[in-house]
Amino acid sequence: SPQNQEPNLHEMSISELQDELLKSKGEKKRIRRTLRNFEEDFFQKNGRKVQRDDREPLQTEYTCYKQVKAKLKLLEALLSKLQTTDEV
Repeated sequence: SPQNQEPNLHEMSISELQDELLKSKGEKKRIRRTLRNFEEDFFQKNGRKVQRDDREPLQTEYTCYKQVKAKLKLLEALLSKLQTTDEV
């Protein structure tokens, strides 16, 4: 699974984690833009908001977006843990 090819975040240094954080933020922004465009177009065409079943064409992007958000949360948690440990 692609999960295994990801570098192990738990073994990264602070600077590696910060790089990863920047990359993930960029990725999140990029996917968010795609999703927002899709949602706006959908609203224009259908006069209603996107519902779960309407997401089919962009299922991959929605899944990636969720994963990136989770990864960002983990990265931020790891960084704050490492940074507080360093200050002690």
